[in-house]
Amino acid sequence: MTGASPTASAAMTAGRLLSWADREEARRRRAQTWPLSTPPWAVSLALGIAVAAEVWRRGEATGDVAGALVVWTLSAGAAVTLAAMGAPFRLYWRRDAPLVLRTPIPGDVLFRAALWRSGRAGARAVLVALPGLAAVAAVADLPAAGRHGLL
Repeated sequence: MTGASPTASAAMTAGRLLSWADREEARRRRAQTWPLSTPPWAVSLALGIAVAAEVWRRGEATGDVAGALVVWTLSAGAAVTLAAMGAPFRLYWRRDAPLVLRTPIPGDVLFRAALWRSGRAGARAVLVALPGLAAVAAVADLPAAGRHGLL
């Protein structure tokens, strides 16, 4: 024995906690069948492409630019709402929460991990909104796309 504390080298950090949680989620996802095994970022990107296609269809094919803007606004609002409403789930109401909260992990590590997960959810909301915003820029004018982008 060298006298070094065993916890000094094995201290849990937010990065290590996220790495373990990501590995567990990937393992659970691989055990599912096709629709449930799709990575969340791929689902968000597919939804963004679907929104962009609908915005394009409404704006170009039917000439309903106002309807296209409404479709984009509602879809972006729904994506942001889902990201915001899911924020508490990223720390306390996850599948592995009872195990994680019983371990001697400092609260600041758990908080940083929850912030990182919330940032990921926000990035997935952007993946839903950004392709549709590009379609808004193509269908309407650039100032309208800029106003909607600020939204």
